[in-house]
Formats: sequence, C-alpha cells, structure tokens
Amino acid sequence: MKRITQALLMLFTITTFAQQGINYKALIKDANNAVVANTAVTVEFSILQGVAQTNVYQETHTPTTDANGIIIINIGEGAVDSGVFADIDWASDTHFLNTQIDTGAGLTDMGTTAFNAVPYALSAKTAENVSGLEAIDEGNGLGLVKVGRVEANYGAIGENAVDLSYSSSASTTKGASGLLSTAMGIGTTASGQYSTAMGRTTIASGFFSTAMGIVTTASGNRSTAMGNRTIAESYGQTSLGIYNVATTPISTTAFNASDQLLVVGNGANGANRSNALTILKNGTITAPSFDIAEITDAKALVTKEYADASIANAASTGLEAIDEGNGLGLVKVGRVEANYGNIGNGAVDLSISTSASTTRGATGQGSTAMGSSTTASGYASTAMGQSTIAQGDWSTAIGEGTTASGFFSTAMGWNTTANAYYSTAMGRYNVGGGSGFNNIATDPLLEVGNGASSANRSNALTILKNGTIIAPSFDIAEITDDKALVTKEFADANYIDAMFSGDYYDLSNIPSGVAATGLEAVNEGNGLGLVKVGRVAANYGNVGENAVDLSYSQFTGNATGATGIASTAMGVNSIASGSYSTAMGIATKADAYNSAAIGRYNIGGGNPSAIVATDPLFEVGNGVNDANRSNALTILKNGNVGIGEISPSTALEVTGVIKAVVDNAPALIVSGSSNTTSGDDGIISSNPDYAGSDLFLRSNDAVIVYLDHDDNETGDFGIVNGAGTTVFNVNEAGNTRINGATTIGGTASITGGTVIGGNTVIGGDAQINGLTYMANGAFIIGNVTVNGSTVHSSDRRLKKEIETIPFGLKEILQLEPKAYNWKAKDQEHKSLGLIAQDVQKIITNIVQVGDDELKTMGVSYTELIPVLIKATQEQQVIIDAQAEKIKQLEAKNKVFASLEARLSALENNTATASANTSLKTKK
Repeated sequence: MKRITQALLMLFTITTFAQQGINYKALIKDANNAVVANTAVTVEFSILQGVAQTNVYQETHTPTTDANGIIIINIGEGAVDSGVFADIDWASDTHFLNTQIDTGAGLTDMGTTAFNAVPYALSAKTAENVSGLEAIDEGNGLGLVKVGRVEANYGAIGENAVDLSYSSSASTTKGASGLLSTAMGIGTTASGQYSTAMGRTTIASGFFSTAMGIVTTASGNRSTAMGNRTIAESYGQTSLGIYNVATTPISTTAFNASDQLLVVGNGANGANRSNALTILKNGTITAPSFDIAEITDAKALVTKEYADASIANAASTGLEAIDEGNGLGLVKVGRVEANYGNIGNGAVDLSISTSASTTRGATGQGSTAMGSSTTASGYASTAMGQSTIAQGDWSTAIGEGTTASGFFSTAMGWNTTANAYYSTAMGRYNVGGGSGFNNIATDPLLEVGNGASSANRSNALTILKNGTIIAPSFDIAEITDDKALVTKEFADANYIDAMFSGDYYDLSNIPSGVAATGLEAVNEGNGLGLVKVGRVAANYGNVGENAVDLSYSQFTGNATGATGIASTAMGVNSIASGSYSTAMGIATKADAYNSAAIGRYNIGGGNPSAIVATDPLFEVGNGVNDANRSNALTILKNGNVGIGEISPSTALEVTGVIKAVVDNAPALIVSGSSNTTSGDDGIISSNPDYAGSDLFLRSNDAVIVYLDHDDNETGDFGIVNGAGTTVFNVNEAGNTRINGATTIGGTASITGGTVIGGNTVIGGDAQINGLTYMANGAFIIGNVTVNGSTVHSSDRRLKKEIETIPFGLKEILQLEPKAYNWKAKDQEHKSLGLIAQDVQKIITNIVQVGDDELKTMGVSYTELIPVLIKATQEQQVIIDAQAEKIKQLEAKNKVFASLEARLSALENNTATASANTSLKTKK
C-alpha cells in the first residue's frame, strides 16, 4: 500500500481577466516511506462551497511522478468531471478543497481543507505587507528609499522620488534626488526632475531625462543616454552605443534644428570618442569620413563624399543590409563577422563585439542590438548596454550583464534576469525564475534585485502576477524611521501599544512608533476620521467621526465620501452619510442609519441617525447615472426584501419573472411559523390589495389551475385543459362540475355533470344511501348494502412487523354495544354500534380521530373483526378445557355408578345371607 504526502499548500491564481488555476504539488511515498518514482497516479480534486460543502467543481488529473516521487499539477486544468472552474464565485462563501489520490489500489481520501482566503481578498491582504522601502523626508519632501541604506552615500531623496539604487561610497549626489525621479542599479544619479537613472554609474540630470547602461549621462531635458559611456546633451537627444562624441548643444531645454536628435557612438575609449551615426533635428544624417577605397560592398550605405567623388546615387553610410542565411538585416559596415552570429531577418545590429562569437549581435528576426557584446536572439527583441542578452521573443535587456529570457520580459540594471513571461527585473542580482512562455499567477511580475553576486541573489521587492507583494523578512529592530513601510510581523508586534484603551474606534490609539501610510487621521469639524493622504479636500464632504474614507471623488463641490459617524466609503463618488453606514462602488449612497450600499447609482435615502423600520438596510444598485438611479436588490430594516422593488411591504416582493430549477425536490415550500395544527399552514395568495386579483398555476403544456375569490359568490376553483376548456370547476356555493368522463375505482364512470341526491351505486355492488357533509367537516354515509363480497388486501408480502395482537376476550367483554339515532338524519329505527370514546379507552387501535376542527372520532369495525376472532379463539380454549373437564367428570361418574351398582349388589347379597342365617337359628 502506498501513502501520499502533501508537500505544498495551495496558492491562488488571480487576475481581473481570467482565473488561471491553482498550483498543487505533492510527494508520493509508499508504506515503507520510500519514494514512488516514475509512476502514473490519478488525482481527483473537488472544490466544495459553504458549510454544506456543496460540490461546485470536480476534475481529474493523471500525472506521472518524477524521479523524486513528486507531482506538480494545476487545479483548474484537469479533465472536468462536473462544474465550471471559471464560474466559481469565490467571494460568495467559504470554499474547501477535497483531494483524493489513486496510486493503483483505488482512490484514497487525503482530506478536505479550507482555502485561506478568496483570491482578491488574499491579494488585498498581501498588499498590506510591503516592506523593504521606507518613506523619508530629507528636506525635499517625502520619497521612497531602501530600508537601511547608508545615508552618507546618497544625496537627499527628492519629493515623491523612488531610490532603488545601491551606492557603496560616500556621496552627496547619488540616488534619486530629483522631483519624482527614479534611480536603480549601482551608483546611479537621477537629479533631474522626473528623471530615471538605471544600470551602473549613470547620470540623468535633465528634466524628464533617462540614463541607462554603464557610465552614461543624459543632461539635456527629455534626453536619453544608453549603452556604454554615452552622452546625451541636447534637448530630446538620444545617444546609444559606446563612447559617442561629446558636443556643446545650442539648447538643453528647447528644440533647436541644428542640435543632435540621435547619436550612435562607436568610440574606442574616453580619449577616442567617435560616432557611427549622427542624426540632427533638421533631419541631416551624417557618418564618419573614411577612405573611399574602403567602400567595396554593393549594398553598403555611403557618405556624400563618396557620392560626390564617384558620381553615384548617394545613400546613408555606416550600415549595410546583408543576408547571412536568415534574410536581410542591417549591420555596421566593416564589422568583423567572426565576432557575431548571423544577422536576423529585418534585424538591426549596432553593437560592438571585440572577440570571436557565433551568437552575439541581433540574430533574432526583427531584433535590435546596440552597445558592447550584446545579444538580441529573440523575435523582435532588444539588447543594449554591455553584455546584455535579450533571449525571449519581444524581450528587452538593458544595462550590464542583464538577461531577458521570458517572452515580453524586460531586464535592466546590473546582472538582473527576467525569466518569467512579461516580467520586469531591475536593480542588481535579482532572484529571477518562472515560466518564460506561460502566464503563471505565482510567477514574478516585477523584481527589484539587491543581491551581492550571482551566488548571492536576493530581491528587495517582488510582485507576483496574482498581485501578491513580497518583501524580505528583516529584524523588527531595524525599523526605526517613522515613515518606513513595515511588514506584517512589525504591525502584529507593535500596532497596539501597551496602553491600548480597548476602544478600537479611538483613532488616537495608534502608537507613537507606528506612522500611518496611505491614510491620515484628520478632523474636519466632526471629529477624527481616516482619509487618504493627499486627497483633494474640496472634492469631498467633511469626514465623519471615526469614519474611513477610501473613495475617490473627481469633482469639486461634491459632498461625497464617508461623512457619517463611523461610516466607510470606497469606490468612485460614493457617499456614506448615514451613521455606521458603508458605501462601495460607483456613485452609491448609504444615507440611512447603519445601512450598506454596493454596485452603482442606487436609490439611497432614509434617516441618517435613527433606525426606521422602512429605511434601507442593504441596497445593490444597478442604475445608469445620477438621474436614473435604481436598485437590483433592496433589504429594509424590517426584514422585507425587494428584488426590483425598492419599498417591499412583505417579506419578499419581486418585480419580474421568478424561475426555480430543482431536480426531484420541491421548488417552493410554503409553511407557517410553528409546528402546530393551526400554525404550520402555508398560504399562497394573489394581491389582497386588488379585489379582482386571481391566482393561476400553469404547466408547460398550457394546462391551467385557477383560483378566483372575489367575495361575491362568483369566484371558483377550476382546471382548464390545453384547449382552453374548463374540465373541472367548484364554485363558492359548493357546486361541482366535471366535464368529461370520470372513472371511480375503475368500474363506475360519471359522464358530464352528476348530482348525488339519493342512492349511488359504485361498482354495481355497494349501495350508498345518502351522503351528508356536516359543518364541522365530517362526512356521514348512510346504510351501505353489499350484495357481493368485500375484499381487503391482506397479502403477507404487503405487510411487515407482523405480531400477535394483545386484545381479545377480555376487551370484548368490556365493550358496551349501544342503540342510537344519528343527529344529522331521520331514522325509522335506531342504529346499533359502539361509542368511539368508550372504545378508545379499551382498544385504541381501532379508533380513528379526524383532522377536522372537532377531532371527530370513528370506529374501524373491520379492524374489530381480528379482535373478535382472537376473543372467539380464547373463548374456544375455555370451552375446550371445560369440555375436557366434563368428559373427565363423566368418566368418573361412570366409575362411581359402577361402584355404586356393585355396592348395592353386595349389600343385597349381604342382606339375603343374614336372613338365611337368622332362619336357621330360629329353627
């Protein structure tokens, strides 16, 4: 027998577009704890919902264990047995996973486990655990930096800037010092406003400038420098490649036609800078002057001097289109082919390779390579900087030593790797990993690396595709700055201080060591409430006391937000004005006290400070705009529920068609509120507010059962067939009409209307003399004459729990037969029978109590027969015993008579002898 060890917990896959599946990993071992390797197994997953654990989805997988006995499968991608995985409503209820595994001896139930959280709740929760960055103000305003960085190695962080870079030496300029700037990589500087610096020792000092690669400088506004030691000085200039020529621009802040627009450098070092290609803003394209004799290839681009000297059609120089087996691609004229792989079809290779290689350059179709020793092998991939590799299709690798192997992936910085599908890696020596071709929810989406080397990779920040944000665990003692983002472990340990009053609604209970992030407590006249940091106060109403406003309001003057006491507002333009109310969605309104509204453009309304029974308790809005508000669902405080009805006056009011689909069970059950004779009745009624309202039941084949009660002696109950003909009718006067042939007992039929006024013969044998319906609900049937035999079913096969009855002669002797007249009819002579109340005290089984209001009793004379038989049998036993005694007595009498005769004879003989003796004596 084999056993199964579950090795991993289940992880959710969440996306706003589609459910991708749930990863499952298990280790299979046998009873001897030995791994079951390379063996086919069957795994059956069932997803159960709610306390009843209703099976909402079931699938089967048939994986084969690997050499280590491990199986890895995705829940949601197996052979479906029942249900639709994408239709599971995770948020509606608790969900559980039941796992059963078959290793050859049948399915083994591995147990049922509850999912920890619905996917979007898990995503929201993990978002609270961001760590690794802290918000600090070093004189310019709040900006984000890595926790624990050496402040002496950086300049002051800019307002709303993000500094993910690493600086190992003292500096007052490095890092993201510009307004809304971003710095990442090693020793980078983003000092310009809205600038970005990445890679190694790059400088982005111009407004909106970008510097990437190694030792690049983007000093012009909106300029970009990439590659190795490139410089972009003029406004909007892009410089790439290696060691381009430094110039003095006409303007660094404005467009000038004579300034450079694009420069591709191909210099050897800082002392020997040169350009392979220069494009000015006026469209002029120039290439370096070289010996005309060097131009030998027919497809080479040439300079004007070559064209002037050769009187030939001039074309751009510096690049040539060649086909090395993959199709035409552009490469630099004169490159050493042995140092590159074959150019891809439609590719552009601007890179430098100084050593032999069969892979470097732009080898992928439509790819681009620039910088030093870069490789762009993926379809439409781009590699720039130094020793970067863009391997995945549509991938981008920037900086130094970066690798982008996943489809649509981007790697930037220093020795980062972007392995996962459409992932981004930045910083240095990140962890990487994931599928490069499939969208796996638990794969990285964004990684910010802070590793020390290839052997010691780590991430400062990881965001997975399912929205989970992961930061490294660090010692709680390291969190010292008031504006630092903290982990859950810190919050759990420090959120409530030792002097906590116990009042969770008191916002002043936040300990001094913990600063609010994202929310701030403000008092706008109503008392302290929580609002988003930096919100435009003019777009909101005054926040209520102890309220939480997470909503977004885009229009000035709107009284939106959480304005009620202890209210909550989320979504867009939502209003929670009622005390203790909650509004979520788009333009929802929770106006009533202790009410909740979700959806969009609901009706709202109600008393904001007191409970009113007819005010909303819960609303689901489905309105179109503020002028066209409506509710899909309304629940009032008195418990009345309306579907499509905003003011329900009963427990449930529905406007529209209701469809109930149930297999082999009642689709509608109506019952009273108590388990009593009068309290368990269910009533279905038409609208009592309309005197002429009727009630109809209609089947699919158009047969209608109707009930018409107008309180005017004209209402009736009837059945209409598919042709529209009334086949059965009972009016309020009690008259019954049956149209068509009616068979009773299979032998008697009633055709058309029939009035029972006298004797009615059923089956031709039994005669019923009169039929009386009493006001108390009882039926009285007169004399019944049976001219034939009456047969009752008595087959042993129809019976169970057969036993001898306990009644007999004793009970029969206690019965008191009576003669009496019936109150409801005239009689010529008295009827003979028993009184049910008297019989009930003696033989309860044969007394029946009616369901009518008076609980009228009856005696089953048929069931009295077995008791009479038992009494007769008991009496016969007595008679037989007495007969035996008589027989014995008669035998004794015969003996006594014989003895008496013999005694008499003996006495006679004795008397004769005495007489003779007496005579002889006399003689």
